[in-house]
Amino acid sequence: MYIAIDGTIATGKTTLAKAIANTDRRFTPILEDFRGHPFLRSFYRDPKAHSFETELCFALIHYHSLKQLNSNQFTVGDFYFPKDHVYARLTMTKLDQKLFNTLYRGLRKRLKTPDLVIRLTAPVNVLLERITRRGRKMEASISRGYVSKIALGEPQTYKGAQVLEIDSSVVDFRRRRIVREMILPEIGHFLSK
Repeated sequence: MYIAIDGTIATGKTTLAKAIANTDRRFTPILEDFRGHPFLRSFYRDPKAHSFETELCFALIHYHSLKQLNSNQFTVGDFYFPKDHVYARLTMTKLDQKLFNTLYRGLRKRLKTPDLVIRLTAPVNVLLERITRRGRKMEASISRGYVSKIALGEPQTYKGAQVLEIDSSVVDFRRRRIVREMILPEIGHFLSK
C-alpha cells in the first residue's frame, strides 16, 4: 500500500507522514530531503533564473525515492509526484516546460500510482504564518502570491486517484490520538472502497 501526501508548502505533509508511520508501525515513511537539494536556496533568491534546475532536481529526487517501492510494503510519502509538474508549469518558461515535460512524462509512467492521495489544504494566511514560525532562512522570501499560485494549481493533478482531503489548519497531526482515532480510520475507509 502506498499513500502519497500532497499540499502546498507548510500544510503539514511531513508531520502527517511521520505521524502515520509512528502511529501505525506497518508504514515506512518516505520523506523529501529538501535540505540536500542543491538548487533550492538559489531558487528562493531568484525563482525565474533557477526554476528549471530546481524543479528537475525535485522530480529526479522524488522519482528515485519512489522507484524503489515494494508493492508488499506499507509506505507513506510526504510528496506526490505529479505536484512536480504543477510547480514546473507555474514557475518555468514555456521552453523549459517543454524540456521538463518530456522527462516528467517518461518518469511518471515508471512509477506506481498511489493507493490513496491525502490532500492537505490550509488558508494562505495559515501557511505563511507556519513558514515564518519554522524560521528557515531560505524560505524567508516566499511570497503570498507564490503560495496562492501553487495552492490553486493542485486540483487538476488528481485525475483517477482516490483523494482524502483534510484542512490541516483545523487538525493537529502532532497529536498521536488524532492520527489514530481520526486519520487512520479515514484511510481505512477510503482503501476499503
